[in-house]
Amino acid sequence: MNDSHQRRQSPRLWILLSGLIGAASLSVFGQARVPAPGPASRADFAPKPPVTAKTAEEQAKTFVLPPGYRMELVLSDPDIDTPAVVEFDGNGRMFVVELRGYEQTLDGIDAIAPLYPSSNPQLNRELAQVLIYLGAPGVVQKTVDLLSRAETQEEQIHYVFHLRTVKSGWTPEDREKYFAWFKRDRAKDKRSPELTKWFADVGRDQTDGSSFPKFMANIKKDAVATLSDAEKTQLASLIATDAVVQRPTAERKFVKEWTMADIVPSLAEAASGRNFRRGREAFTTTQCILCHKFGTEGGSVGPDITGAASRFNRRDLLETIIEPSKVISDQYQNITVTKKNGDEVTGRLVEENEQRLVLLANPLTTDRTELKKSDVAKRTPSKLSPMPEGLVNTLTKEEILDLLAYIEAGGKREHAAFAR
Repeated sequence: MNDSHQRRQSPRLWILLSGLIGAASLSVFGQARVPAPGPASRADFAPKPPVTAKTAEEQAKTFVLPPGYRMELVLSDPDIDTPAVVEFDGNGRMFVVELRGYEQTLDGIDAIAPLYPSSNPQLNRELAQVLIYLGAPGVVQKTVDLLSRAETQEEQIHYVFHLRTVKSGWTPEDREKYFAWFKRDRAKDKRSPELTKWFADVGRDQTDGSSFPKFMANIKKDAVATLSDAEKTQLASLIATDAVVQRPTAERKFVKEWTMADIVPSLAEAASGRNFRRGREAFTTTQCILCHKFGTEGGSVGPDITGAASRFNRRDLLETIIEPSKVISDQYQNITVTKKNGDEVTGRLVEENEQRLVLLANPLTTDRTELKKSDVAKRTPSKLSPMPEGLVNTLTKEEILDLLAYIEAGGKREHAAFAR
């Protein structure tokens, strides 16, 4: 056993190394000096006596520090060899959770389980992962209880995510509480101070990312997969997928096939004196809400347009509505698949494996087309946008200007564009 291997077997020490450069205080980790092997050295596998653990003072002497730095021992315990979680409570006490190896025993669970739940949310999140992985008795009930009491969306999602694949230890009541979470009133959710500060710093309202609904759907899908047929029947109303939004039902007459030249001269009028109600109705009538995330509502087929005004000027925004195929993002571009028999299928590629392709043919109906790869001759990027042309042809010119104002205002009634 070579020297570097012997050193790795020494007990781990929790140390803090600090030094001063001018008025700055730094924390660094020293590095033990290990002799470089000579040109003729080779591995020595001869039996060796057990390595004797060094004292804290002996171990400290093996670290090499830059001039001006000193090392202070803050914790040393030969029994803590593989610490997994270190957290401090409000009184400054430190808690260390250790995983002693790949083979976990009930003794290990018994040592960790009493710490959960604690009064420290960060520690609870770490312990939840460990205890769920170990299958600790009662961990499901404890975690579901923490989920029901968690105030921030981020903390709730953490527990929902780690519980999603747990198959045993559930009571019917806990199952109901878990799946009811997906149908909760999200308006009551709070955001973490860090996330709130981030949105404030960039001058944006708090919204979900465009992929957020997909992540939530996948978490729920994984959780449903753990249910028995009897449980699926019992929880049918909770696991059913709700429509994101309702499609407009009012029929509207054709007004005009609008062009950029028709609207551009009047774009300045979208800045003030607009009608909020008409703008919101136009947003629904043109079915924007079906494909685009807008605030906390809408679909995820197209890009998030909540902050569109910060990325596009008014003319560019109009152009994306009237001429959607002029500029197509690679992220949302359709492909045209030509089959060996000459048939063509166009849609957005949403799934692919060695045997098949799955295309989203119609973003408004979420219809999917499955193709065998053995039937495919070629695939090419489509020159047509997934967003249909003519969506505003049932609107008047004033309604189009109201729609632009509504999008630029981020859906806020109090925006200056709607002031009277």
